[in-house]
Amino acid sequence: MAIIQRVPGTRLTPLNGMSTQLVTQTLDTEATTIATTLVSECVGALPVFGDLFSDDLQNNDFSSFLAYQRPGTTVSFKLFDENCNFLANLNDSTYGTYYPIYYFSQANGFTSFQANYLGYKLEWQKVLSIHGDGGYKIKKTTISNSLPPSFKEIEECSCFFELLQYSNFFADETVRIETTQNGYIIGEGLDYTNTNWTEQIRIPGFFGNKQRRLEQDNYLDKNRRTTQIQDSLIHEFTLEPYFWPDCLRDQIDLILLANEILVSDYNIDNTDDLKNISVIPTSMETEYFGKSNKAADEIKFEERRKNRVKRNVK
Repeated sequence: MAIIQRVPGTRLTPLNGMSTQLVTQTLDTEATTIATTLVSECVGALPVFGDLFSDDLQNNDFSSFLAYQRPGTTVSFKLFDENCNFLANLNDSTYGTYYPIYYFSQANGFTSFQANYLGYKLEWQKVLSIHGDGGYKIKKTTISNSLPPSFKEIEECSCFFELLQYSNFFADETVRIETTQNGYIIGEGLDYTNTNWTEQIRIPGFFGNKQRRLEQDNYLDKNRRTTQIQDSLIHEFTLEPYFWPDCLRDQIDLILLANEILVSDYNIDNTDDLKNISVIPTSMETEYFGKSNKAADEIKFEERRKNRVKRNVK
């Protein structure tokens, strides 16, 4: 297993790992639990890019977060800078797309539980245009609507996002993963059925090492000659790891359970130009390092669409 390590002082601050989900958070006893997809603070730092000179989606990242608002509470998202100074409420289209309560309404075919979702898709190009590059955090706040409040205000911070103007140089040695979720993940706390909820995360690493797997279906004719029925050629890929803290490794599983996974590699030295490759995971190998709280996961994928097929019968 190859393990990628960033040399100190190079383009990006050393990063701790990857996550697209945060499992259900425990509030105090009166509030029980609230589900959210806010990227956990334990991740450390993650790189994100915006491009003020191009609207090319490959150059512009987004981060999205979905939360369940329990009856009797109000949930809000806020944008902060790296020094925890308040910048903006994320409740309109200024910084992206806002999904208010009842956006996923029962009238549109969603469940009563889903009707209490709210979310935001934060477009980093817009943040870069308004506030410039630098470090940012998202804060989710939950308050009680009752008087007096039935619980104290609860704040949950995201990881630290390091925002830069996109360039091939700065994006080198990173991989961007975009997922679409539908269905229900038992234990995760959110029902994504029919929502087509998309998320993105950019991590340090390398995606590539494309291999070709040949699958053959043949038969022996009456003269004992091998005769082709169908041959197919399938591309396989490897995501080579960076060290991931133990608190993140369960979250990686949620990425692998997504209905759709699109992977883009930004390594300048990659042999192949791999952008928005639709894949399915096939295996994952974990390497441990003594008594360290970190491990490295090497994940194998194969292409989702298998259209390099030769048949001799229709």
